[in-house]
Amino acid sequence: MESNFTLIWLCLSAILVAGMQIGFLFVEAGFVRSKNSINVAMKNVADFAVAVVAFALIGAAIMFGSSHFGLFGWSLSLASFGTDNPETLAMLLFQAMFCGTAATIISGAVAERIKFGAYLATTLFLVLLIYPVIGHWIWGSALLGQGSAGWLEKAGFTDFAGSSVVHITGGISALIITVIIGPRLGRFDAKTGKPIVIQGHSPVLAAAGALILATGWMGFNTGGLTPGSAAFSYAMANTVLAGCAGSTAAMVIGRWLDGLYRTDRAINGMLSALVAVTACAPYTAPMSAMLLGAATAAITLVAAEFIERRLRIDDAVYAISVHGVGGICGILALPFVRRADVTGLPLWEQLAVQAMGVAAITLFLCITIGAFTLCLKYRGWLRVSEADEICGLNYAEHGALLGTARLQKILSELNAGESNLSARVAVDDFDEGADLAIAFNNFLGRVEAAERDARKRLQVEQAAANAQEQQFLRDAATREKEQRELLDQTLQNFSAEFGTLVTALNQHSFKLNAQAEQLDRNSTLSVKGISSARRVSHEAMAVSAEMAQATTGLAAMLSQVATNVSTAGQSAQQALSASYDGRAAATALEHGAADIGKLVDGIQSIMRRANILALNAAIEAANAGESGAGFSVVAQEIGELAKQTQKSSREIAAIVDHLSGLIGDGVAHFRIIDAQIGLMAEVSNEIGLATQEQAHTGQRLGELAERATALRSKRTKALTER
Repeated sequence: MESNFTLIWLCLSAILVAGMQIGFLFVEAGFVRSKNSINVAMKNVADFAVAVVAFALIGAAIMFGSSHFGLFGWSLSLASFGTDNPETLAMLLFQAMFCGTAATIISGAVAERIKFGAYLATTLFLVLLIYPVIGHWIWGSALLGQGSAGWLEKAGFTDFAGSSVVHITGGISALIITVIIGPRLGRFDAKTGKPIVIQGHSPVLAAAGALILATGWMGFNTGGLTPGSAAFSYAMANTVLAGCAGSTAAMVIGRWLDGLYRTDRAINGMLSALVAVTACAPYTAPMSAMLLGAATAAITLVAAEFIERRLRIDDAVYAISVHGVGGICGILALPFVRRADVTGLPLWEQLAVQAMGVAAITLFLCITIGAFTLCLKYRGWLRVSEADEICGLNYAEHGALLGTARLQKILSELNAGESNLSARVAVDDFDEGADLAIAFNNFLGRVEAAERDARKRLQVEQAAANAQEQQFLRDAATREKEQRELLDQTLQNFSAEFGTLVTALNQHSFKLNAQAEQLDRNSTLSVKGISSARRVSHEAMAVSAEMAQATTGLAAMLSQVATNVSTAGQSAQQALSASYDGRAAATALEHGAADIGKLVDGIQSIMRRANILALNAAIEAANAGESGAGFSVVAQEIGELAKQTQKSSREIAAIVDHLSGLIGDGVAHFRIIDAQIGLMAEVSNEIGLATQEQAHTGQRLGELAERATALRSKRTKALTER
């Protein structure tokens, strides 16, 4: 009768543990956003189904079969639950529920970014190879006796109901996978690395799940015990007391840290305490259980903050701290909280074995789960795309929409530029978001109309602005063309007139030189006509004075030309932005050319008078004979002056020829003034330098003319004294 009652309780406990799947589903769904809630629910349903089937087919045989070196077991009779023993069958069923719990712990930690297929593959790998092996190390003798005990069990490792086998396995596996898969989008600030809270869509649902889990935990921690026994009573009482103490401690500490009462603090404090007491539920006293629960809740809270803020690991439901850290606390605390009447290893020896077991499980999981997850990541099978994560896994993985999901999808597409304002949310009269969808569609319609009107106004304004700009450019081009033509014509006129001037000056210089040479030859024979010579000398002095004055004027005019050319060069550099200054410079060049023309006329007049003077001097020198020898000095000076004039004329001719070439090039290229403006400035500078040289030569001519005048004056005085 007692045996039957124990069997019934074992089956009822299996039912309670199975009901914990509902609690896990509620907790996870409440902690995630609504766009991923269906995905979380689907994973909990799927991992429970896959875990039970896989454990029944192979896992149970590995976990409870005959041991091989204490590392794993195998008994074909246990595969597929192949046994006729009702107690064995009930125990296998109970353990299958445990296996499902270990698998579902991972689900919450990696929520909102793992691919559904990758999660199922991980669950299958865990149930077939990981959970049964670890279970064999610790519980291998549960069905077949000590002959199938694992190496940790033989060493004295103690875990009553699964703090290590179930919770450390699930928590450490979750840690490894979350590190490899990475955090959710936007979970940490990109610049500072500080965590950003992602609020779950229903704390109410999460709280309900926590209470369901607490209820199911009573069967979890007492299923293997005989109802009515002392151990059963301790286990039941300690489970309830530890869970409540943990929740209370977490609320108090959370209020001190956060300044308010957060739902997740109370939930996680309760669950972590339940995880810890699972290792020693029938072995500890009620007060010790409460202390263990409160201490574990505090440690778990600190661990959760450290994992999130320091390690920057994104655990959506705090599964790592609740199950991983909580399980380690329970395993390591067992030697300190067990009652004196409970047999076991000495305190420190028991602690060493417990620590060795935790280290072995962690190392084994890092190697196996780590390698498997890295393979999934390398193949691109682990994480969903960024677009799917933003859209939500309800739609991306299952094609299901919930509440405002349609609205969120449209907003995401608009934000990503994949849609425009013409998009509308599909309205289903029976959907809970229908009213919001209608209001949003109306809003989009108004925004689209406003955007369309704004685009039309912008097009009109752009057209008007383009027309104004084109007209301005046409006017500017016309003005620029007129200024270029005017400057071209001015430079051409200046070049032509200046060339004519230089040619005439050169011709007269040659004539003056020839006449001076003739005068020099004839002056040696001039003896007679002293009085005529005096008259001619006076006239020569007057002519020389006029020539000096004209030469000085030539230097002044050439200086003025240099100034005008410099002004023209500056005007050329400012031609695009100051066309009126260019016109003024061109006018100045034109005036300079006119002044040079007047100067040429003066020089031509002087040359005509010099010719007459040379003729008279030749006649008088011939008549004077020997007495005209003194006058030959004057003739010689005039000859030297003529030579200097001829030399200067040649230099002016060469410079003007060079100047004409440069001005011609400037005229030819002036139509592309934007590119050639620097060249025109350079030409203008060369013109200025040449003109300055001409001015210097003119000054020299003036000095020679003054010297000739002085010599003639002396000669006249000498002739008078005779």
